[in-house]
Amino acid sequence: MAMAANDVEYAVRQAIAANEEGASDEDRRRRRFYFKVRVANGFLFEGIDALKGWRQYEVAVAKLLRELPDDGAKLLAKVCGLEQQIGPKTLAHVRQNTLHYRTATPPRRQARPANRLRSSPTSTRFRSA
Repeated sequence: MAMAANDVEYAVRQAIAANEEGASDEDRRRRRFYFKVRVANGFLFEGIDALKGWRQYEVAVAKLLRELPDDGAKLLAKVCGLEQQIGPKTLAHVRQNTLHYRTATPPRRQARPANRLRSSPTSTRFRSA
């Protein structure tokens, strides 16, 4: 989680540096401010997702997080509450459109109805002896 925290902090600092006071939209575009904000958000949401996974599937991590001092527990609650405040669909959208390249998905195949299989002349159930 330290890596995620460092990534988020670095990306936020980069976004702040690209957004000088009095900067025009052209300056922001040239300095890639909007991209850097998306990257900061992407790192944050990736970190939240990773934290949830570690907490859910690793008993030692869950125990460690339960034993945090009060100030750490408050920060953890604030981070974990972001998903509820922002909404999981928004997080998924930002995550998929920032740190992942979209790929084509194969078309869905139509499932064969179960009754069609039973009535098939080649079905072993209907073969004559």
